[in-house]
Amino acid sequence: MIVKQEKIFDSFFVKRALPANLVDEDLPYFQHEENRCFKSSHQYCLTAVKVISNGVVFNGRTVFTPSLYHSSFKEKYNKLRFKFKSLFFKRVVVKGKVIVAYNEYSNTPGFHWLCDTLPRLFSIKNQLSSSTLLLPYVNDRFHEYVKDCLKIFDTGAVVFLKDREMALVDQLLIPEMLAPTGNYREDIMKSLRSAFRANTLGNRKELGDKIYISREKSKHRKTVNEQEVSGVLEKYGFTKIYLEDYSLWEQVSIMKHAKFLVSNHGGGLSSMLFMPEQARVLEIRSFNDASNNCYFSLASALNLTYYYQFSEKPSESSNRNTNLRVDTKRLQLTIESMLNKSK
Repeated sequence: MIVKQEKIFDSFFVKRALPANLVDEDLPYFQHEENRCFKSSHQYCLTAVKVISNGVVFNGRTVFTPSLYHSSFKEKYNKLRFKFKSLFFKRVVVKGKVIVAYNEYSNTPGFHWLCDTLPRLFSIKNQLSSSTLLLPYVNDRFHEYVKDCLKIFDTGAVVFLKDREMALVDQLLIPEMLAPTGNYREDIMKSLRSAFRANTLGNRKELGDKIYISREKSKHRKTVNEQEVSGVLEKYGFTKIYLEDYSLWEQVSIMKHAKFLVSNHGGGLSSMLFMPEQARVLEIRSFNDASNNCYFSLASALNLTYYYQFSEKPSESSNRNTNLRVDTKRLQLTIESMLNKSK
């Protein structure tokens, strides 16, 4: 494996706008994310490598670390169990220059695909038409979602790898993450927004300018008092939707016309990517969570006004997948503040 490393972006600094409804006692949850510096990012050119369906790259039996979501994941691919199992993977020969710009977390619609993978593709968009793009095949729904996303690019051939398949590649290009997950290059994110908003491909769908994305159909991060929350938001003119009921381009159209968005912490909030500048976003999130600030950071990168409401966890569970009980009296005050500041 010959590795050639080329810089695609210099290091950069971001200064984020703090939440519009921030109170002094909550400052520690956001202050550490207000000013951040990030290292330069690179692309890697490799030869004679193997790639499995989740985007992990191997030189022989050695993992190429920049292909991982996190370097700590390397351990599981060094275990004898995986090495033995991989001997039976179906080999797929992919000729010519091949691009891989996804990782183990890029296998569902929403946050990691829109905010991690698409920025990587955008960073090398001029090379897409002359290369073969390697992507994961998870299921039919994700397959269609990915194909819809690719319509904002001028792509060449696309090969979808299924589970237990391994691509044999002579020339591979990997653009690394442009920033750690949950952090963004503002110019790239705004360019992505413009690309999506420029064309909704005939799927015109308007549901008003106030949208509530419910997680009622999701497995995790639900609102346990969903009916109470829905009732409050309906009183203020919000339309309740389940994002999974709509195609990608219907989602783009809905959010293109939205000025206000409310949802729990979760992938639905990544659809703020399609909203106009100066729109307002309210994230309902768990108390004592100072680490999951990806949507606060995304709102700032897109020049959206961010609001938050901390909510109780009805049982002990991780911040990442916890259900929430929302204080509806406080929610009314937050919504009124959010709506009044737009006038």
